[in-house]
Amino acid sequence: MISRWDRGRDEIDGLIHRGRLTRVAANHDLALSHLDQASTHLTAAATLRDLEPPRQREIREFDWMRRLRNETQYPDVDRNSASSDDVDQAIPAARAIVERATQLVESMPPY
Repeated sequence: MISRWDRGRDEIDGLIHRGRLTRVAANHDLALSHLDQASTHLTAAATLRDLEPPRQREIREFDWMRRLRNETQYPDVDRNSASSDDVDQAIPAARAIVERATQLVESMPPY
């Protein structure tokens, strides 16, 4: 029978081999705690991957609005500020982002 520690050691050996581990805990209990934390992070990442918010059109709209807002809030002669056309495009885009985010939050499992 393979113990939890043996599985953890195999996982750490694999991470070291792939160059993905930056620190190894010297304490058995601390190592188990780190593995539990890593498992939680992997579960969260898989959930977000499945929901794909960064790749959804509505969420991508946020990027140009954020950049333009920053350029307007901190003006510079070399950068454009928001125009009334930008605002006209941003309002429905912001509404779509809020709607999409609401759908995503409703479908996310608590953990």
